[in-house]
Amino acid sequence: MHKVIKEDRVFVITSELGDIEESTLGMFYQDTRYLSKYKLKINGKKPVFLSARADENYFKEIYLTDEKNELIIIRKSYIYKNTFNERIRITNYSLNCAKLDLVFYIDADFKHMFEVRGFARRKRAGKRLAPTLEPNRIILRHLGSDNVLRSTVITFSRNISSLEGNMVFFKVEIGPKENFDLYVCIQPGEIYSKDFILSDFEDNLDAIRKNYDLWFSNSTKVYTDSSQFNNLYRRSLADLRMLLSDFGEGPIAVAGIPWFAVPFGRDSIITGIQTLLANTEIARGTLRTMARYQGQKEDPWNDEEPGKIMHELRQGELVNTKEVPFGPYYGTLDATPLFIILLSEYYNWTGDKKFLLELLPAAEKALEWMEQYGDKDGDCFLEYIRDAEGGLVNQGWKDSNDSVVFSDGRLADPPIALAEIQGYAYDALMRMARIYAELGKEEKADGLIKKAANLKEKFHQMFWMEDKKYFAEALDGKKRKVDSVTSNPGHCLWSGMLEYEKALLVADRLLSDELFSGWGIRTMSSKEAAYNPASYHNGSIWPHDNSLIALGLARYGFKKHLKKLLGGMITASKYFEHCRLPELFCGFSREDGGPVRYPVACSPQAWAAATPIALLQAMLGMRVDAARKCVVLNPALPEDISHIEIREMLIGGETVDFAVYRVGDSVRLQILRSEGINIIMKERGKS
Repeated sequence: MHKVIKEDRVFVITSELGDIEESTLGMFYQDTRYLSKYKLKINGKKPVFLSARADENYFKEIYLTDEKNELIIIRKSYIYKNTFNERIRITNYSLNCAKLDLVFYIDADFKHMFEVRGFARRKRAGKRLAPTLEPNRIILRHLGSDNVLRSTVITFSRNISSLEGNMVFFKVEIGPKENFDLYVCIQPGEIYSKDFILSDFEDNLDAIRKNYDLWFSNSTKVYTDSSQFNNLYRRSLADLRMLLSDFGEGPIAVAGIPWFAVPFGRDSIITGIQTLLANTEIARGTLRTMARYQGQKEDPWNDEEPGKIMHELRQGELVNTKEVPFGPYYGTLDATPLFIILLSEYYNWTGDKKFLLELLPAAEKALEWMEQYGDKDGDCFLEYIRDAEGGLVNQGWKDSNDSVVFSDGRLADPPIALAEIQGYAYDALMRMARIYAELGKEEKADGLIKKAANLKEKFHQMFWMEDKKYFAEALDGKKRKVDSVTSNPGHCLWSGMLEYEKALLVADRLLSDELFSGWGIRTMSSKEAAYNPASYHNGSIWPHDNSLIALGLARYGFKKHLKKLLGGMITASKYFEHCRLPELFCGFSREDGGPVRYPVACSPQAWAAATPIALLQAMLGMRVDAARKCVVLNPALPEDISHIEIREMLIGGETVDFAVYRVGDSVRLQILRSEGINIIMKERGKS
């Protein structure tokens, strides 16, 4: 298994031996691989693997030995201040002095992430410069075709014995029961500090550990009688902390490791929505980052339009030379209404009117984009068609080329109006109406409510499939219903756009055997022609997809459906490393065995990491209105959870502690601390 550690803007992926030698491994910074080879041999041989762990995300520890089991090699590493730090400790357990040749094979290819993934090739090659050598340091350099000099600085705690090509030699003698320590620091960057020296290894590690402890301390504490869910929640917080990066506007969760360690409009915004119960700072940083990069002009090169929220922000050589349109790229239809939803939800949880007013201009620009650009033909629906060559064909969350498909297997032609995005648009209109009402702008509020009602009515007319008693996945360019049964309409439960009777039919279908595998809801019904349990979007199971559906089931009070979904997702988490829900897993039914991981899924991945927090909110049936100092609960406890205790949750800056627990067939509320916040149990009925 590969081992990953990350801190802020740098992440490192190695083999279980701690080496970098495979095509997709390396040290990455700003979408560039600054270390493509880093392999250790001792006396010409690879060490023998004993064990490895990287469950703390910021720290990796690997135990190795030699063929005779006389040497124990411990490799400890972490990232601190954009520097990869490693301590290699060799202990000699033989009866004789050990004379060793340590050889490091090192290289930096400075490839862009898209090249590493095989998605792009440079049209213009940069220039590899001769390495700079110092007694204990090697500097690898590359002058890119964008005229940027990139350097990788590798500093050792001891002078290098010799250098041959890309091989660095150290001659070492270790007496019986003695240790030998070698410290390595690797700095990526466009420039480097010549004054850089090796810092204290343990002190830096302790500083990172304290930072993680502070993150946990500042987040909501959750205690249940399910050790599995407790582990799942703590893993969620740890992974979210790992994925946090600051691009100048506060912490934002990058989409996922390794391929998407950048801000994503849709992914980062949904993660912000999912995590409000645990920590509101992710949402705040995300909103500011998205507002900073909000579209300003019409530019077909990268699908930019005024007011549009970006899809993806990349850096690096291919972006600088405009060989790919990703700096930033705006080819997504859903990020813009989701931005309004996140701002509204952030205000619901914090009551921070000053921040609301700060972001209001960006929200109004997003609303203008929905009206002027998002609805391309004036039919009331948001639809997309790709402008940028090299951009995405499909621009909803299911953005693979084959994800919008008719029941008979034909691909839909654009412009395409996706079901879930109409739900997001409806929700955004209703939320902006509430914001305007809060600010005393009643006329604007009334206008948006009428638009939302019109959208809801037309959605039910155009998307409903009477023969299937379900909503279409989308409308194609000729306004034909894309009639595959998928999870997409489930998001409309979260948006609150569905009439109750039809919402119940959608919920029934989502939790039927054709969509619910026993572990989670599939992206596509197993009865469809395009269904494949091992596909990316046509039969797989995405935890974040399930979490938004769960929030929708809670919104409509469909407790039986919700508990079935919660039980499946929590049980599925037992089968994955570190109790971590991956980006997606295959849609095989529970009867076929344990859940099967999708082969190239990101792990950790932001909205998958945030899923347990959203599932908890759905479980509690929690709706928050900090401005009115009110929390409403309507719990639906799954079979394996009878008690949930929430501690140090912040609502409008006030601390709230409470517990819900099952007594017989009922669920009761115990308020432990409520500083000016009114906590209400909406319904005491059966859970």
